[in-house]
Amino acid sequence: MPKIAGMLVVGGLMALVAGGPAVARGPMGAREADYQQAIEQAYKRYLAEKGGSIPDTVAAATGAKAESYGIVIVRVDGKVWEIGDSKLAFPMITTAIPFTAALAIEQQGAELLSGTKGAVAGTVPLPDARGAADWGPQPTSALDLDGSLATLSLVQPQRDAEAKWSALLANFGAFAGGNVALDPRAYKAEKPLVSRLPQVARDLGQDGRLKDDADITADLYLRQSTVAVTARDLAIMAATLANDGINPVTQKKVVSPGTAQKVQSLLAGKHKGQSAWMAKDGILACAANSGAILVVLPGRLGIATYAPPVDANGVSLRGQRAIKYLSQTLMFNLQ
Repeated sequence: MPKIAGMLVVGGLMALVAGGPAVARGPMGAREADYQQAIEQAYKRYLAEKGGSIPDTVAAATGAKAESYGIVIVRVDGKVWEIGDSKLAFPMITTAIPFTAALAIEQQGAELLSGTKGAVAGTVPLPDARGAADWGPQPTSALDLDGSLATLSLVQPQRDAEAKWSALLANFGAFAGGNVALDPRAYKAEKPLVSRLPQVARDLGQDGRLKDDADITADLYLRQSTVAVTARDLAIMAATLANDGINPVTQKKVVSPGTAQKVQSLLAGKHKGQSAWMAKDGILACAANSGAILVVLPGRLGIATYAPPVDANGVSLRGQRAIKYLSQTLMFNLQ
């Protein structure tokens, strides 16, 4: 598959942890003062960090500033701790992908992404008279580019771009606990940078991997990537996955426990852009080269950080360091 310029495809989706069930350990009953102190220290320690850089495509599409920095923790009991630029909006980019997978699974069942039933890690039924060996390369995850396009094509309704877009927005909003919308500036700026994306979708369609129109799928992928959220929104979304599909702030069911757990298992796969220490410590995380990172700690909490300068893998430097500090202070590693 050819590389595509632009922040959406090279954004560095991170899904970390070796296989096996994600089981949170540590002091769920930590005092609220401990959480407050931990988030304050994580913010102060790395506020002046100067390392990393902002990719030109991200700067052009979002106007991101190097000094922006925010951290949010949302516990499954609905408690929220936030500091810094927690309400500064940025495009979701690859952090949208797990939530679209959740919508597809919720609509069609957890078996959608299981076993060898699909051309892309179980996401799409194999065409008649074809076998997994016919695909050549190893099937990709629903969190990789090919798999995420295939998964998006499965979201209902199909062959109706605006109706599907409404379903996607409603899903993001339910996870975030409020309305979300497209960032027109990011969408307009990014579209010419991913000019190969429609062709990638068409190629997948010709291989039988898409279940919707390729051009509709490519455009909706770009749209979902340029939905604007804040670190607070993203932390609530992560906490909803951690809380088995119940939004801990609104107390509304967004997806079933089975769906939330399936997405947790997707985040347990190994992907490019990962940080070795996160994999070692068993932290389920997803990052975009906008500078956003979300962390899902099943049964306990969700975290989001936003700090635009990223490392060579497209992962926020300050975000990684803040999460590492929080993991050590609040003892939320899973190993």
